[in-house]
Amino acid sequence: MKKLVVLLLFSAALFANLTVVPQTVPLDEPFEINSSKAKFDTSLAYTHTPLLKCQPALEAVYKIQSSKKLKVIPTKKLKSSTHYGCRYGKEKFSFQTEAFKLEEAAYFKDEKIVRLSFNDRVDKTTLSKGISLTRLDTLTKTKLNYKVLHANANTFVLKITEKVGDSPVELLVNEQLRTVDQIGFPKKERQAFNSDEVELSLDAKKSALNLIDAPRMVALKNGEFALRIFVNDNLTNKPEKAISIEGIENFNVGEYHYMGYKLRKRYNIENAYYYHDVTSKEFQPNSRYKVTLKKGLRTYANELKEDLHY
Repeated sequence: MKKLVVLLLFSAALFANLTVVPQTVPLDEPFEINSSKAKFDTSLAYTHTPLLKCQPALEAVYKIQSSKKLKVIPTKKLKSSTHYGCRYGKEKFSFQTEAFKLEEAAYFKDEKIVRLSFNDRVDKTTLSKGISLTRLDTLTKTKLNYKVLHANANTFVLKITEKVGDSPVELLVNEQLRTVDQIGFPKKERQAFNSDEVELSLDAKKSALNLIDAPRMVALKNGEFALRIFVNDNLTNKPEKAISIEGIENFNVGEYHYMGYKLRKRYNIENAYYYHDVTSKEFQPNSRYKVTLKKGLRTYANELKEDLHY
């Protein structure tokens, strides 16, 4: 029995304990192999000799930093969400790579473009099932169609082909998205764009703006349609930022005009003496639109303190 214990201790002394730093290895960054004993040949500096035999295969350059530390510099990106089993000489060790993940998502409202970057090469045939975009309105959700404008190994530019307007857009990446090595996206990930519109900061020095008369659609002399907003002073500070019209993406707020008695009577206006016309080529005849005048909408002396919905 004593001989067996001595033999086991002697055997353990022959082998070094190899550990990988960091514990979860990035896909395209160097990592280190640390040894509990002097193990690596310090006569070498850099070498392309495959010092490690791994499954899956590992392509790398090696830098011997000391007899106990080996730096591994991958020359080919590692596979995400993958367990690598390796051998250095007679000694075995393993490491896990970082999960397949979405690294960056950006939404460009005016162009209706979504740009996505992943940490691994994506199987392009899985895009349509693995990535969905949804318009989030107050009471409804509408799945949005898109086309791929640009695609490389891990970056994609998607163009939404439907109206979005000011509505929030939700991105969903699900498990059906796969890498070229058929590694599935680990779990569903959602991101919302445009959900928190840039909120105009309120000015405590300005008193509350009271808009008693509701906006309404009118027909102009040139045959176009406009949303008419009734006010008692000129709207300032880029009012387009504080106006939302559901289903309308592009519009302009015109100059303010005075309303005389006849015009006020025609529209049954009691509290306002001026108006702004909001025009858009997207307005359609015999149509109604949900309108939000957002807090922060300003005249020279006043501003809305709360959103108004029509």
